[in-house]
Amino acid sequence: MTIKEYIITLHNHEDLDSFYQDMETPGGNLYIPNRAVDVVNRRPISRNTHYWLTDQEAEQVRNDPRVWDVSLTPKELGITIEPTWTQTGNFTKTAMASTNDKNWGLLRTLLGSKITNWGGSGGYPDVATQTTTINYPLSGKNVDVVVVDGFIRPNHAEFKTNADGSGTSRINQHNWFDYLSGDYQYTATNNYNADHGAHVAGIAAGNTQGWARDAKIYNICLYDDDNDGFDDSGNPVNFNWYDHIRVWHNNKPVNPATGRKNPTVTTNSYTAWMDLSLTYMNTYGATIIHRGVTYYGPWTTTGNGTKTWQQLGFHSGPYPRNGEYWVRFIPNLTSMWADLQDAINDGIIIVFSAGNDTRRQDVPGGLDWDNRVEISGYYTYYINRHPYTGNLSGNLDKILNVGNIEASRWERPVNITNRGAAVNIWAPGDGIVSAISRLSPEGHANDPRGLNGDRIISLSGTSMSGPQVTGVIATLLELKPSFTQSEIKNYIQSQAKIGLIDESFATTGSYDDIWSLQGSQNLTLFAPQPTFSISVTTTSASPGQTITYTITTTNVPDGSTIYLTEAGSAIASVFNDNTTQFTVTINSNSGTLTRTVSPSLNISYSSRLQLRTGGYNGTVQATALTVQLLKFYTLTAENFTINNNSGTLNFTLPANSIDRNYNVTVEAGGYLLSFQLVNS
Repeated sequence: MTIKEYIITLHNHEDLDSFYQDMETPGGNLYIPNRAVDVVNRRPISRNTHYWLTDQEAEQVRNDPRVWDVSLTPKELGITIEPTWTQTGNFTKTAMASTNDKNWGLLRTLLGSKITNWGGSGGYPDVATQTTTINYPLSGKNVDVVVVDGFIRPNHAEFKTNADGSGTSRINQHNWFDYLSGDYQYTATNNYNADHGAHVAGIAAGNTQGWARDAKIYNICLYDDDNDGFDDSGNPVNFNWYDHIRVWHNNKPVNPATGRKNPTVTTNSYTAWMDLSLTYMNTYGATIIHRGVTYYGPWTTTGNGTKTWQQLGFHSGPYPRNGEYWVRFIPNLTSMWADLQDAINDGIIIVFSAGNDTRRQDVPGGLDWDNRVEISGYYTYYINRHPYTGNLSGNLDKILNVGNIEASRWERPVNITNRGAAVNIWAPGDGIVSAISRLSPEGHANDPRGLNGDRIISLSGTSMSGPQVTGVIATLLELKPSFTQSEIKNYIQSQAKIGLIDESFATTGSYDDIWSLQGSQNLTLFAPQPTFSISVTTTSASPGQTITYTITTTNVPDGSTIYLTEAGSAIASVFNDNTTQFTVTINSNSGTLTRTVSPSLNISYSSRLQLRTGGYNGTVQATALTVQLLKFYTLTAENFTINNNSGTLNFTLPANSIDRNYNVTVEAGGYLLSFQLVNS
């Protein structure tokens, strides 16, 4: 029997050791082969282990109660990972990319509403450019954005620390193999994958085209162009990139600027596909189960004589290649589900693009969730599930799965975008301008900063809508780094605009109706503008006196962290809290800080608190009024008398009192007199 590489996915990490023992020692049982099974790849942080098995042994192991699934590796299945975008300049709202064009998704997402006649009416390119200034106070400070995509050229001006293209690169080329042997290689190759990675990164975190302009950017490549098991730089690709991301995320150091580890958000703009030939399907008796009904072959280019391919849930019919016709599937990968579930449990936030297959993506319990192709009882290929975000259990339903709205004035679903109940948020992804890695591809424009031969381009696809959501999330993590996957999905959906996607062009709403949402929620990404202010109960205080600061915000999530830093002359010992840095938690758009002036204050100071987001080194959003901290001096004056309600008081202040502010109490002639001396 032929031995193949299989991935065995367990339900629980706790069962790994016993399962290793059973599989890798002689002897077996009802579920374990009666031999010592050879290991291909044991992945310590994952529930997935790769073994050499026959098809019959794989079916045997699948019945073990510890086992969630057994599947051939993506390479064995012939699965290919590719970017989910199509290059076209016809749908841009700023016309085909020119030097000064910007990502129209920024303006649209901040507005939260349509602009009348912005975009074409079908006879492209009858578009209108919106020339305006937008402001957004959040920039993803002390947040890590991981671009799971093609390699990015790090010296592009869009990824520098300053918007003029100066400063150092924000691309961090981490050694993803740091818990294995070897070094992770980075090469921004001269191909479309590198362009795609840079374009996605620019939308999520570029300094002129993106959202999280102060975030750190990380990059891990997943593309295996020739399906030889290696990416463009020669790094092995085994669909286990989230193992590496989890190890890095879990071992981050505490950032002293925030007192916690940086949060992680990953953007994933790719799809997986595989092909089956009609010859193979007919030879092995393939059946298709659609909405609970089983359909049999023989299969032809039009279907089976009863149903067409589109009626069975496919985007299109078979296509010719090498003298045969092939059907394309978007396969489900249980092993990847497990990795994503574990990443979410570790606190990583994940965003996926829905894909560009005009395919209906369903959720568990939906009419099309179980649509599938079955081959000889061994292999099952689901037709209408997102390959990564669909799952019967766990937390993958909390992943934001982003559809693409058109650049037309109607802002309807782009004709090729996936849709359906599994698509849970929509964002601009059509005709989006951003950076590319290559220096001179067709359709490019010069980057306006004129550095390094940098280029920008307009691209379209859900690959461009997904990073819009990722970028907004990165800015929200600046406010609330403790966001969980479930919380961030709920927050993004709660802020989204309802009903703005134009579905009026839909006619039947059937599977092949390209203008129908087909059950997707009509929610468009919206980033409401947060505001910040800080007030104080007094502008002067004495030793032992309490000062209360009140922070008032708008559009700030509950549980957000505000940082306050001292900008006056006060030092840590001036107050009982003995510090010059504070954090305040915001709930219902409000928070307070109370401080008490030290009773032992022996010199006067000024205190001026700055309100920051993203850390003690974060952006200053507001500054409180200056509070003068006035030292009490008690002095004695001699020969003090009052005649006719007046008198002269003579006393001497300490020598170091010049240019100081004091509260002075004087005991003289049986009287207790108080003065405030300012700039004495």
